[in-house]
Amino acid sequence: MKDASLARATPLNSVMEGLGTWQPECVTVTRVIAVAVTYQPDLVLFRQAVRACRHQVTKFFVIDNGSTEQCLNALAKLCEDEACSLAPLGHNYGIAAAQNHGILLARRAGASHVLLLDQDSVAAPDMVARLLDVLNTTLRAGRRVAAVGPRLVDRRSGKGTPFIRIGLFGVSRLVCSEKTDNAFESDFLVASGSIIPLNAFDEIGMMEEGLFIDNVDLEWCFRSRHHGFVLLGACNAVLEHSVGDQVFHVAGRSLYRHSPLRQYYIMRNRILLYRRPYSPRAWIVQDFLRMLVKVVLFGVVYSPRIKNLRMMWRGILDGLHGRQGPFSE
Repeated sequence: MKDASLARATPLNSVMEGLGTWQPECVTVTRVIAVAVTYQPDLVLFRQAVRACRHQVTKFFVIDNGSTEQCLNALAKLCEDEACSLAPLGHNYGIAAAQNHGILLARRAGASHVLLLDQDSVAAPDMVARLLDVLNTTLRAGRRVAAVGPRLVDRRSGKGTPFIRIGLFGVSRLVCSEKTDNAFESDFLVASGSIIPLNAFDEIGMMEEGLFIDNVDLEWCFRSRHHGFVLLGACNAVLEHSVGDQVFHVAGRSLYRHSPLRQYYIMRNRILLYRRPYSPRAWIVQDFLRMLVKVVLFGVVYSPRIKNLRMMWRGILDGLHGRQGPFSE
């Protein structure tokens, strides 16, 4: 097992030690290192995800967030077969802490950029090259880039996910056509599949560990925009991805059903984000309305109704009280 001695997540302050200042010019030597976070992964799918991306990056770190010993042993064998480095944390510290740990390892390994991945995300063979092309073109234009993300295609439906711009009177959904090289400026990128120049973390900061799992990428995107960085969605870079446990279609829109525990984190963290000074006011108003709709749908219409209601209500209360970290009874 490679790097198996890494037994716990590195605190945020330790991750930030020794970071320099932002450098907007293009990096002459590009060294992309992938960081994939796992927790009880589907090993067949994860092997597919690793193989799809391994040849596109310099090094591949797998940060395991407390999987069982049996699963961890299988992961170790997979990483040995696929030339990855496994870093088991020994406990579930949450997605943000695991990502921060991987980013630190990538920096120590000499990365210029980090590619964040979920355990079920499968990249197109040229995804990284296309993301870098958009990134470097924008840097040459003198703009500060926080991240570039691919067009996400849902594994179940085969439909692409639009990029998002938040406006005063609603959300604009920027839809990629099948054959386009467009790059859209976006207000939000899903972390999985995104390439981030390591120097961007110096000014924006790392992922917020207190959120634990949901809306971690949303918070970081809001923070990056607040610092004057741009987020770019590359239409010609593709990542196969899954969201939620199940997809419902209501009035022509897709809704993703999550477990009651995830409903807790989603509700708690959106309340926490409402209170952040850098969260867009327009988003807060629009998301509050979406929250009310989801409370009705998942608390009245879709089962398990009582568990959903109880966990969503607990999340709202904990968010109002500013509680962070993992859920506790």
